[in-house]
Amino acid sequence: NSARQLQSSRGLAPLVTLCRIPFQAEGFNMPAFISASFVNGAAGGLADLFLASFIFWLFMFRQVKEADGPKPALFIVLNLAIGLCCALPAYLYAREE
Repeated sequence: NSARQLQSSRGLAPLVTLCRIPFQAEGFNMPAFISASFVNGAAGGLADLFLASFIFWLFMFRQVKEADGPKPALFIVLNLAIGLCCALPAYLYAREE
């Protein structure tokens, strides 16, 4: 049981670290966080991931309005907890079922 708790805490560690970044230096400063996301190529990869996730979320909400797609809440949690590489295929699979 403790091994399972350790595994789940390891899975959340990147999310916790990522969520603390906008609060570290000056308190909550989202514009500074966004501008720092484009400082160099390595940081730009993170910005690309945020943009792709945001577009995925917009796509899911639009699909719910236009068609009878799956509810996006579970896939947003997957996107935040594990990543887009898990949430997008899961959403597409659920949409086909």
